[in-house]
Amino acid sequence: DVRLTATLDDASRARLGIDLGPAATGNIPLKLNGKIASGDRDSRFGIEADLSGMRIDNILPGWIKTPGRSAKATFNVVRKDQSTRFEDVLIEGGGALIKGVVEVDDKGELMLASFPTYQPSESDRASLRAERMPDGALKISMRGDLFDGRGFIKSAVGGSSPDKSKQKLADFDLDLKFGAIAGHNGEALRALDVKLTRRNGAIRSFSLSGKIGRDT
Repeated sequence: DVRLTATLDDASRARLGIDLGPAATGNIPLKLNGKIASGDRDSRFGIEADLSGMRIDNILPGWIKTPGRSAKATFNVVRKDQSTRFEDVLIEGGGALIKGVVEVDDKGELMLASFPTYQPSESDRASLRAERMPDGALKISMRGDLFDGRGFIKSAVGGSSPDKSKQKLADFDLDLKFGAIAGHNGEALRALDVKLTRRNGAIRSFSLSGKIGRDT
């Protein structure tokens, strides 16, 4: 049986192999309860984390949070021989509500992320799924009636830090379909359909269709 109370800062998370870079900074007070298994059984831990002191910038698409805004995360960790699974993930607070499951391999690479409820901001109504394909690329799909795109715009025009420029450009297939994407000043893209493929840092294919204004 394991019971642990701790506060992880940026350096502590990096030593544990959970280095999120500039996308997530700040201290995380957390509580852990669980069991370390032996033999053919899996170790299982329940974790409660207070995210209120963190600055979060698109660690998940569209999720932006400033320090001081109340938020928390709860999830169960199941450690297997070849992977770690984060089950019953619940992130809430500051207008966000995200529920689902995440699985990473023994090197920390994402294998699966499935969020049937994906609302990084209060007005969002969406779902998100990402899974690793046989060639190593991530297949990412998002569906929803409404999604707030202002966080993406802010990050895109805000410049890149040296830390961001050193990040590896991952291979992925992106498939987005939304009834509407909300922008600044009341503008919106409606009936948005985006498909994008990137390999070795280069965009191989890209298509976007949507409507701006009155059926334009």
